[in-house]
Amino acid sequence: MRFSGRLALFAGFLLMVCSVCFAHPNSAAEPARKAAVTAKQLEKLSRALKQSNPSPAYIQMSNIAMQKSSGALGMRAALALGYFDYGKGNYAQAAKWLARAKGDPLLGDYAAYWIAETD
Repeated sequence: MRFSGRLALFAGFLLMVCSVCFAHPNSAAEPARKAAVTAKQLEKLSRALKQSNPSPAYIQMSNIAMQKSSGALGMRAALALGYFDYGKGNYAQAAKWLARAKGDPLLGDYAAYWIAETD
């Protein structure tokens, strides 16, 4: 499968994962709203990685991925960045992002797959 096909497939997969985040809101109304905004932001940024100038989206996603308080969404941002770097041939950087993403309880297997591909 060509890179653009893989990227489209991954973007669709990420969209599906973000919809799962919306399906399980937190018990308190305010934290749930903040989590939903973050998930929407992550979806928007992952789509922006496909644009002609992905640098602003890459920087914002890396900030999300580097935050310790971002939790599962931070790991998903790291997975998207690892996949992006893999597609660009930046294997060393991809391995660093994917190592952060392998702790995700839902997407850990995908991170393990892309780690193996990167190696």
